[in-house]
Amino acid sequence: MDAATHSPEPAAAAPENKLHFLDYWRIIRMRGLLIFVVFALVVGTTAALTHWMEPTYMSTVRMDVQKDVGDISPLMPQQQQGGFDPYFVMTQFEIIQSKEILYKVIDDLKLVPRWDQKFRLGQSKPKAYQVLVKLIDPRQVRNTSIIELNVYSKDKAEAADIANKIAEVYKTNRDQQRKRLTTDGLKIYKEKLAEANALVAEARSNANAVLKDLELNPIT
Repeated sequence: MDAATHSPEPAAAAPENKLHFLDYWRIIRMRGLLIFVVFALVVGTTAALTHWMEPTYMSTVRMDVQKDVGDISPLMPQQQQGGFDPYFVMTQFEIIQSKEILYKVIDDLKLVPRWDQKFRLGQSKPKAYQVLVKLIDPRQVRNTSIIELNVYSKDKAEAADIANKIAEVYKTNRDQQRKRLTTDGLKIYKEKLAEANALVAEARSNANAVLKDLELNPIT
């Protein structure tokens, strides 16, 4: 029976990490000038582009938007009065960016003639609207009912004018909605009052007929 033989264990290899580091260092020493030139070109190009690039300005306005509840509300169901509406602010975003608001801004600031050559609008209000939508960025301030409207432009004054005008037109639109809400509430009250008066008049007439049969004084 042959005795079992054992092969000798391989010698421990040199640490690979050390070899890799030495390889990297050798490459850096050999290509140091090239690496420096590439680095300098990247930094120089970035600095030049930053210097010559036309700056973009941002103007910001904040609007506290609250859900309207009519001043005249007892006729409405209690569950509809107030309460948190998770979609309300998102709806206001869409209203702010709607044609109803932005077309008014375009007209008031005369953006079509101002942007005609710059953006090649061809005196088109819809094209001006498309440009304007891209310049505005409405956001909700976290955990509040405040909308922060950011407007971007190459012209600092123009950014401020657009932001302020959008806030002004939006506020006017909300005021008109609130006025219509109050007017509609008054109209409903008048209709209900007229119905109630008619019922009272009918009841009085019926009562007076009975009193007349009984030879009693009528209700005045």
